Amino acid sequence: MSEQPFRFDHQAFADRLARYSEADLRTIDAYFAVIALTRKTRKLSNGIIRGELEYWAKYPVDTVMYAIRQHIKSYVGKREEYTRGIIRNRATTGRVMEGGHHAIVGQSAEISQRGHYGQGDDRNRYIGEDDPLPI
Repeated sequence: MSEQPFRFDHQAFADRLARYSEADLRTIDAYFAVIALTRKTRKLSNGIIRGELEYWAKYPVDTVMYAIRQHIKSYVGKREEYTRGIIRNRATTGRVMEGGHHAIVGQSAEISQRGHYGQGDDRNRYIGEDDPLPI
């Protein structure tokens, strides 16, 4: 006899789930089934589900869904706190996918050049024989 995967009642959380598409809801179902596997009873209380949905409401849907898909794909066996970390990391770094590559959005050229020798306009110039070494 095989165990049925955990399923939660969408009606009980209709107000919190309204912002998600049908495809997103199927992914969320799969996510909570994976999270339930981290519990001895293989079940989740409504309080846990409500807490996660309230936490997710602070972030854009695409960020939440990215984190959920990553968790299901790569982090089965980790608890829901791990997903929160993925969400926070993605939200604070501003990472978005562009053409299959990560790009950092909102970072100025000044920050990205940090650690290079030279100041101001000298930043990209070569060090000549007469220049002092930066050490």
